[in-house]
Amino acid sequence: MSKTIENLLVKANVAIYNGIENPELAEILAQYGYDANRINEGRELCDETEKLHQKQVMEYGEQYDATREMEEARLKANLVYMKHVKIARVALKNKVGDWDKLQLNGKRKKSFSGWLAEAGLFYTNVLSDKMLVEQMQEYGITGEKLMEGQQLVNDAEAAYAKQRKELGEAQDATIERDEAVDKLQYWYSDYIEIARVALEDKPQYLEIMGIVEPS
Repeated sequence: MSKTIENLLVKANVAIYNGIENPELAEILAQYGYDANRINEGRELCDETEKLHQKQVMEYGEQYDATREMEEARLKANLVYMKHVKIARVALKNKVGDWDKLQLNGKRKKSFSGWLAEAGLFYTNVLSDKMLVEQMQEYGITGEKLMEGQQLVNDAEAAYAKQRKELGEAQDATIERDEAVDKLQYWYSDYIEIARVALEDKPQYLEIMGIVEPS
């Protein structure tokens, strides 16, 4: 998609620039309705499309970076969280109510949002119960270590929120860019068709505009 857009921009810019800057060519095109003012409309469309295309590329770059940061934050938090879960399963063995309270049964959720909810609940509930903290401490997991684990989960949640924001901005930028591309393509197609008629007996001018006719 990116290559197609860049190709359109190059072709349109060549046709527009030479359609204005070449005096003989400009005079012929003006006779067919494409004077400097009308061709400049195309130049403005090109400039807007190029600006929005660069913005879209930038937004997706930021989204990719945010996704990487999110995944790294989850990995870092999950290493600590799973250690705490495994120890909690031993510390709270046969305590069904506590297992339910901390959701210790079963595999961990795979989705990021599901994992966040699960890990967040674990730390909130264990840290709010003094007895649970004391039982975890018997196995070397102090309240301070539990709070550090909770902070890592909070960091992952913040990275997730940032990633969702960047994704939304990237998607919005794509919509804006695509709308501009459609407008430019529509204008350029008409411009080229008229140029082919106007320059039918002057193929050298078509070449100047970057229009290659089949031999």
